[in-house]
Amino acid sequence: MFTVQDVFVLPINREIIGKTIDNVVRKFSFTRLKSIKKRTPLELLDNLVQGDLAKNSLLWHLRRQKVNLFDYDEIRTDDFKEPDPDWDMCTTDERTFIEVKSSLPPDYLKKKKEKFSHRIIEELDIKLTAGSSPQKLIPPQQLKADIHIQVYYNAERLDKRNSADNFSKIKKTIEPNPENILDLIRFKERLDKPYFFGFCTRNEIVEYLEYLEKKDLARTWKYEDCIYWRFPIHYARNMLRLTELLQEL
Repeated sequence: MFTVQDVFVLPINREIIGKTIDNVVRKFSFTRLKSIKKRTPLELLDNLVQGDLAKNSLLWHLRRQKVNLFDYDEIRTDDFKEPDPDWDMCTTDERTFIEVKSSLPPDYLKKKKEKFSHRIIEELDIKLTAGSSPQKLIPPQQLKADIHIQVYYNAERLDKRNSADNFSKIKKTIEPNPENILDLIRFKERLDKPYFFGFCTRNEIVEYLEYLEKKDLARTWKYEDCIYWRFPIHYARNMLRLTELLQEL
């Protein structure tokens, strides 16, 4: 069981930020063309930073716990032109794959950290993408990643009316100087603390969904244009268990 004491603040430093913004600049153009989500260009940029920052900060921490992992972005050969393969990291034998999901809290969960942490654990799920329509869901047994990790930022969404919310304008702003990303998304006031909210394995997801099916309970939930498999955060495991699991592999 995951409790508020298990919430872990992931590290942020110049190495992590630099790697994140350099890769986001390279991903920005190609992700826009392939995303199934209806996002403005600024929301896309923000989502890319959230995702890469969560993964890079977690990877930085785990490597300092003597966990040897490959980062897909470090070994990919497509020059960032293709979609990510539904995993972010893997063990060096390439047998165990890890996906890191980053999210902002719903609008009703705002700022005070204690309230933020408690209510996420009590009310929310690890974000396990099932698909975009009920007729085309990815069976949980076919989820690519073996380990699914949830990270939250205690931040509000960007204002969609932002004057910089134009794809060409953003591209011209960030390509000469990736540091400009930090101002566009208001990094310091929004994303400087990624919070680790636990992990689960694919087998645990399958078992939980089988339990829900037997109880005739809903196995999915929907947000905007995506459908997600259910797995409550309070059933997740903490950072110590993640570290121990990966050290044993």
